[in-house]
Formats: sequence, C-alpha cells, structure tokens
Amino acid sequence: MDGLHREKLHGFSGLARAVAHNRTLAADFHLADLFVNAVLLVLGCFLEGTTILLVIVPVLLPAAQSLGIDPVHSGVIAVFNIMIGLVTPPYGLLLFMMSKIADVPLFLPRLLGYKG
Repeated sequence: MDGLHREKLHGFSGLARAVAHNRTLAADFHLADLFVNAVLLVLGCFLEGTTILLVIVPVLLPAAQSLGIDPVHSGVIAVFNIMIGLVTPPYGLLLFMMSKIADVPLFLPRLLGYKG
C-alpha cells in the first residue's frame, strides 16, 4: 500500500498530509497560499469566522507547515481573509454591525447617493 492510500485511511486528519504531498501544490508554496486565500475568502462570505477557525484552519495548518509556510504567516493570512469575507456580501455580518454602530441605514442605493 503506497503512502497516499495510507494517508486516506487516517480520515480527516490525514487530509492535510495528503494535500501536502500533492506535488502540484508542493512545487510552489505561493500557489498553495493563493489556494488557501481563495478558500478562506469564499468560506468567510458564508460562514462565521469562529466556525472557520475551529473547523478549517486545523486542516490547513499542517499542510502549510509541511510546505514550509510559517504558522504565524498562515494565521495572519487566515484572519485577514476571514475578516474580508465577513464584510463581503451575500452574508456580510460585519456590514450589519457597522451599520448599527454608525447609525447608517444599510440600503445600498441610499449609500450611493440615490434620493428617490
């Protein structure tokens, strides 16, 4: 049984090692970093940040470490992507919070200057 099949048998925790052993991503850690950025940004648009940090980051962190990406760098990138995702619609949880704090109605045409 080769190594990749043994990794699949380990279940969810083996997913990170299986991704790390993929030669396409291992050839260039910038490609892996871009992939993680895209995944976290899209997930940040639909899920809350705490959920992403508790479920997704433990899967991605061992893969990033095996590719030579510093864990602190991975954490900062994850937090920034999740923060940008929380401001981005369709969910946009932080938009509602900022609207309430600033006492500005969250109606896009009114924000853009439409008076009608």
